[in-house]
Amino acid sequence: MPIGGFSTNRPDLPRPLGAESIATPSLWRLGSTPVRTAQRAGRRIHVIGLCGATTEEVQALADRPVPMRATWQWPGTYAVLEELDHERAGFKHAGKLREAGYWLGQVCDEVLMDALAQDLTGPSVVRALLGRV
Repeated sequence: MPIGGFSTNRPDLPRPLGAESIATPSLWRLGSTPVRTAQRAGRRIHVIGLCGATTEEVQALADRPVPMRATWQWPGTYAVLEELDHERAGFKHAGKLREAGYWLGQVCDEVLMDALAQDLTGPSVVRALLGRV
């Protein structure tokens, strides 16, 4: 069965034997699993596996937050993965909280990022969705 997924790019996290990286070091697939990617500023959507969505439907997933139904609304065996590029979206590193949480049973830091209104020069996606452009 074809499969793909996402994990952080920490070298000690396990992946299935034979998994290859795709697009970024965090994304992987097994074998010749098809991957379709849609991109907009600051985010990428990857559909990994056999999915009945049209090219236009996959591209539309990048235009707004991915709805939960995207994981089951088309026929096939697939995963929908969303990658956000917070820095390209206008966020800046504000620091980190050392040993602030856990990931897969390991202590980890929490990265803090923020964005100020005056730093964001583009149109508001939220206002557009609400019809308040």
